[in-house]
Amino acid sequence: MKKYIAPLSILTLAIIFFSIRVIFLKPRILVYPDKPDFLHFEFVKINLKIQPHDSILKNQLGDEVSMYVVKYDSITKVESEPVVTIGSKKLFLLKYNPESRSYSVNWPVPWNAENCTYKPVIKFPDKIRQNRKIKIICSSFNIKNRKPPSIYRLTGLSCLGVLTFENINPIDGLSMKKPDDSITDWRGLVDWAKFVNANAFWMLGGSTIYYDKKLKEEFPWIEYNLGKLGKVGREFHKNNIKFGVWAVGYLTFGNQVHAPKKYKYAVSYENGKLETTRSISLLDENRIADLINFYKKLDKIPEIDFYGIDYIRNALGGYELVDEFIKDMEIPVPEKFREKSFSGRMIWLARKKVERKDKPFIDQWQWWRAHKSASNVYRIIKGANIKKPFFAYTLSWDKGWQHGQDPIMMSDAGVDIDAIMLYECDRAQYEGLVKKWNDYKIKHWQSNIIAGDVVDWPLHQFTTNPTGPQELYYRTITAVKKFYCDEPLKGVFIHDLSRALWGRTGQYSGKDWLLAGKEAINTMVQLNTARRKKGKMK
Repeated sequence: MKKYIAPLSILTLAIIFFSIRVIFLKPRILVYPDKPDFLHFEFVKINLKIQPHDSILKNQLGDEVSMYVVKYDSITKVESEPVVTIGSKKLFLLKYNPESRSYSVNWPVPWNAENCTYKPVIKFPDKIRQNRKIKIICSSFNIKNRKPPSIYRLTGLSCLGVLTFENINPIDGLSMKKPDDSITDWRGLVDWAKFVNANAFWMLGGSTIYYDKKLKEEFPWIEYNLGKLGKVGREFHKNNIKFGVWAVGYLTFGNQVHAPKKYKYAVSYENGKLETTRSISLLDENRIADLINFYKKLDKIPEIDFYGIDYIRNALGGYELVDEFIKDMEIPVPEKFREKSFSGRMIWLARKKVERKDKPFIDQWQWWRAHKSASNVYRIIKGANIKKPFFAYTLSWDKGWQHGQDPIMMSDAGVDIDAIMLYECDRAQYEGLVKKWNDYKIKHWQSNIIAGDVVDWPLHQFTTNPTGPQELYYRTITAVKKFYCDEPLKGVFIHDLSRALWGRTGQYSGKDWLLAGKEAINTMVQLNTARRKKGKMK
């Protein structure tokens, strides 16, 4: 019995000490983020808690507390003006949760926000602000970039010239022309990579295609090439060319009768009605698990040097995201909105988006989708424990924002090489596109951007003056020169060999298009070589 006396005494003393502390302790209002550091694709969750809980003080605060965020210099204690963030918002409301007895709000990190210290500032009622017995503590937080390793550190190459191959047909059945017009098998992939001076080759290796039959629910990927990727990689390595494989993330292909049943599919709104698409919803947890499983399969093939992903966005539709979007971004909605059916809420979002009259709302929608895409990428990379360089194809219109993508967010999420697609626009539209990229002020250390155009005449608006191949070269090199604000891009990709051999090349040969791509790779290397020499001379 004696051996229990000491612990009981300690417990009793602790209870007495805590009780005295609570009685005499001044009430404190703690305002703090969930963690000290945040990346650009994250929400900063700001919390407010009364410690110890005081019902009188809580009633003075009410159920909602106004807050804004300032840039904060911890040395000089200087605070900036309130930071304007997504949707042109400055002021946010922390809302009370009776279960946790605390307040909280999501503060979205501004697009390409400055890397520095920030601090929440609460607009307290005068009664609280003037009460010296109440201690108010506001904790700061930092916004940071994940600085990806340079192209050289990732690959051992000073510049990256990539030829891509977006074709999922069986490798062993391939028959193609070589650059000298003789016929060969899949080894012609290497010949064409050498022809355009590429030092890397990326090919499509993972796609959910179900035209003729259902795929396995537990592994819904075309599998016939998985066992062949090792020999393809070895052939490229013999020729000092690095080898990468990508998966199509959120778009499926085929007869809907055979579509995997476990997925939640995106919803579009066309001609006044909602339609289920073949695009998998960004909310679908099964797809994240399946992508992780796919990359784990690739990780067993040592000949693969890069992993990649395409269609990391809601490729079609996306209105099924309505409830999560409204909740996370705290979007004001019409009276009795929550009494609407799910279909009614989706239609409301679709109409509001298509009208594009509410610019702050559109900004919030674009940011939230980019946040969601980047968050999914982050989870996939972490879940698959990917250690090799990871690339993603993303779109270029308005820095990718129109499609819910952002280069800074993607880089922070773990994308080592962001392959920006320069597709489908006329010259005037393209000049506007490039200006928006340059105005965004992305620096080379924030994201490893490489630029590429597609071998497809219709996607160049059937241009003849300049020719299609000339336009491909122009687009690519203009992006190399102007997408960063501080130096040329260190990479170019030509998309894709399959289109050059069997696609819509128009009145030009596939070789004409590839020669333009080759010249783009050469010019990109020359621009970077000249810049390095100039730096050494200084």
